[in-house]
Amino acid sequence: MTMLTSLLILSAAFALGDATELCPLVINWCLYPTLKYLGANLSSVHSSEEDEFLQALVLVKTVGFPPTWIGGFYSVKDRRWFWSDGSDFDHQNWAKGRPDAGAREACIHINFGGQKRWNNALCGRSLPSVCSLRLLPLRQTIH
Repeated sequence: MTMLTSLLILSAAFALGDATELCPLVINWCLYPTLKYLGANLSSVHSSEEDEFLQALVLVKTVGFPPTWIGGFYSVKDRRWFWSDGSDFDHQNWAKGRPDAGAREACIHINFGGQKRWNNALCGRSLPSVCSLRLLPLRQTIH
């Protein structure tokens, strides 16, 4: 119930637009200048419920399930995936055989294939994006 309440509260902080500044090391990738000003990022996903929420949001806004950027990116230096908002990369929903191509396809989009899972792709592709604005402080493990 707490997760659902949090998602409903946070739903007002999501926006769907075109990703424009697609560089894996850039934090503010969202189209709308107001969202950039407020510190919005491409959305991070930390549970199956959040994943489903983002899919539902995309469906409502586009009347379909187009491939849509979220905030995951691959760091060649660290050889692992990160979220652009700095939160822990603690949930994954990769399609079978993904991620592939390593550092060449360093960004993540949702709604890939029949099961609408995650795929890694070239960051320069023009796709819709889901942005979010964190309303509460980050809770993460420091290593």
